[in-house]
Amino acid sequence: MGALAVVARVRATDYDARTPSVRARAESPPPARAPSTNPVARVPLAARPSESAHERVEPPAGARAARDAERAELATLARDPAALEARAAELLSGAEPEAEALLLLAYLRAERWPTSVFWHETAVRTGRSASDAAGVGLAEVALGALGTDAPDDPAAGAALERLAFATPELALGLRRRAASFFAATTDAAGLLRLEFALAREDDAVLGEGCLVAVAARASEPARTRLLAAHGRDDAVPLPADE
Repeated sequence: MGALAVVARVRATDYDARTPSVRARAESPPPARAPSTNPVARVPLAARPSESAHERVEPPAGARAARDAERAELATLARDPAALEARAAELLSGAEPEAEALLLLAYLRAERWPTSVFWHETAVRTGRSASDAAGVGLAEVALGALGTDAPDDPAAGAALERLAFATPELALGLRRRAASFFAATTDAAGLLRLEFALAREDDAVLGEGCLVAVAARASEPARTRLLAAHGRDDAVPLPADE
């Protein structure tokens, strides 16, 4: 039995222990996400210029049917958390088609599945990245989801911190992006940890990305302290619409 499969069994056990009404939870609609008050701008994919300027191309009918079938399979598996966790371990092992892994991550995130952050972090660690794939790879997609969710989800923020500062084997580009996401979205305690992490960091580009992200935040004592420690101006950034 592979390592991910073992983890999947443990995660399913944790899910059962924390959620007595597992089947009722799996079949109920996910709660609506509250709008974030974090100052970090989040531009939805649909609002990006590349998509607003050109007509969106729909996948072929066969591809849509396959995608819908996979989603239906995941919804069925969700009635048995152990089965869905096993499927996640299988899809994120690296041996399965990347498109199916992307669908899995999207499903887990949409359903607010209790182990969604764990599997997104796993995908960043083990998934193909843009360095070895055409365009944006699985790792970048998973990391982007963690960065988007971090302002409202402390678990996602903790995953970003681990990826940035406790995973030296991670591709440097992914580490830099995770660090910038963390710097932009963490709380005051996280900024204090970031100050110590940057003092030990050897990559100047990663450090600069963090400082830029911190400088774009609203004024607060932890922000002032971190910027001062690196000789940066503590000018409060203008709102995005000014």
